[in-house]
Formats: sequence, C-alpha cells, structure tokens
Amino acid sequence: MVGTILRLLKPSYAVLAMLAFGGWQGYSIIAPIWGGGDVQEEVVVSEEDGEADEADSVGPLAAAMRKVHPGMRIVTWLVIYGLLCFASVPWINGVLAKESNFANAVMLFVYVVAGFLLAFLLMAFQFNWATAIMLIMAIVVAGGIIVLLAGMLEKMRIRG
Repeated sequence: MVGTILRLLKPSYAVLAMLAFGGWQGYSIIAPIWGGGDVQEEVVVSEEDGEADEADSVGPLAAAMRKVHPGMRIVTWLVIYGLLCFASVPWINGVLAKESNFANAVMLFVYVVAGFLLAFLLMAFQFNWATAIMLIMAIVVAGGIIVLLAGMLEKMRIRG
C-alpha cells in the first residue's frame, strides 16, 4: 500500500496537501480567537479557598486548542506527519543513497523530533500523565512510520 502511495503521490502534491490541511486545521483553531468568539482564558478555581490559581491559567491559543477533540488532534497529527514524510521523499532518497548509518540515524532523529514537536503543539502545552503517554506514543509511531517509509524507499531504490 505504501509503495502504491509513493508511486501515485508526488512530493509536490504532498506539500500542497499538507499546507492546505494544516491551514484548514489552524484556521479552525485560530478563528474564534480572531473573531472574539467564545474562547476565553480558562482559570481553575480551587474549591478550598475560592481563589483563581494563576499557574493553571492559559492563553487564548492553548484554550482554543484544548477545545478541539483529542481524537481530531490525533488524526491531525497523523495526516500532517504522514504528508510531511511523503513530501520529503526526495530528501529521504538522498540520505538513503549515501548508505551511511550515521546519516540514517540523523534522518531518523530529525523525523522523530518533528513528530514529537508536532504532537507537543497539538497537546496545547499540557503536562500530565495522559499527555506524557501520548507524547511517548507519538515518538514511537513517528519512528515507526519513518522506518517503514525508508524501508519501502530502499527496496524501490535497490530494485531499480
């Protein structure tokens, strides 16, 4: 299936799709902030003393991101990261052509960090045990996707 996608999807098409999807998702998150919509800063009020906790207040961007369903955030991450990988196929082919373990390790590191940063952004800068698990899973899935894609590209390169 990945081989068919690689044959049909040109990197320029993947870049265009990634920009369009990312722009659409970004606009749906940012639009309520620009329009002065219903997104307001969240402030947690403790039940004991009734005062607002300053450490838990968030900015309007993070508040808007937190209103997006977590499932949609995961789908957004998968689509954007997958399109990023497909858009950079020529660069991946260049790295694989060097036949260097160090170059492959650097490529793997770059893609895993990109997947982690994208997931961290979509988590709206939250820190708890659930987001830690999701970030670890993002690292594992990002590494798995790039290894799978690089393996398929290597097979295609060797076959000719």
